[in-house]
Amino acid sequence: MLNPLIRWEPGTLVRYHGSLTTLHGTYAAHPCGCLNCGDHGLGAVRYQLLDEHGDVAVSCVRARSITRAPDEDDEPETECERGDCLGIHRSSDGYQDCDGRTI
Repeated sequence: MLNPLIRWEPGTLVRYHGSLTTLHGTYAAHPCGCLNCGDHGLGAVRYQLLDEHGDVAVSCVRARSITRAPDEDDEPETECERGDCLGIHRSSDGYQDCDGRTI
């Protein structure tokens, strides 16, 4: 299981929106197998993202840097899903990032 909270299976298509902006796009997510990410003492689940050819595009990706890619028949519901997001959202408590953390 890729993420026990979301129930993603390895190979699930995800959209990468992390700090490496030149790599933003859709990839197949798999648990990261590097020595650092394999150390459960670090406490964070990380992923490696494979491109359409099965090559590793980026590894050690944090869970908050990816979201499940919508199916082709899913219609975008939010500006984040449409790709129109600037990363800042207004809420009743002030401003938040896409993951709902206050900024």
